Amino acid sequence: MNLQVNGVWQTLPLTLNGPTVNIRSNPAVVTVETNDKVLISYDNAGAVHVKLPASYAGKVCGMCGNFNSHREDDNRRPDGSEAPDATGLAQSWQTEGEHAASCDTILVPHMCDPLEEDSYGSQEFCGELLSSTGPFSRCLTVLGVESYYRSCVAGMCATHGDLAIMCGTLQSYADICYEAGRRRAVLEERYPVP
Repeated sequence: MNLQVNGVWQTLPLTLNGPTVNIRSNPAVVTVETNDKVLISYDNAGAVHVKLPASYAGKVCGMCGNFNSHREDDNRRPDGSEAPDATGLAQSWQTEGEHAASCDTILVPHMCDPLEEDSYGSQEFCGELLSSTGPFSRCLTVLGVESYYRSCVAGMCATHGDLAIMCGTLQSYADICYEAGRRRAVLEERYPVP
């Protein structure tokens, strides 16, 4: 995998500034880790995970919150005021300059009716991620699953039940689970991937 660093394409794995920053990838996730144990990962399900050591508690700010264990004060703009919604939060943290992106209002994809959403959220489909007796049960205690579950259901809704979306999400979670030291979940028995 390649990525652009300061305008130059680099091949992963990559170490920057001596041993200060390490960037690596596998088919499911790209991770960036600093020597002071800040870990940022981006996976195929579209989820960004940021892990900070306890020494950062209450000392950070931004789109991921302030790490003070109080979710109600996490949606703050740089000036400290509360953002009205996700778009407002993104716009407030937008950078200036030549490569500044614009944060347009988020386009909402096809929304499921409640019956369709219940179906895609069932154990027959995306709900398998949440099952305490399913192939991911060993992962539930060490990895957050909610963003994968929501992504799976939203993807199935947006594509009117495209099983490739579900399979991709389940595979991403299986890979993350494996990286966390849990045994690889066997998906092929239950879900023949198209």
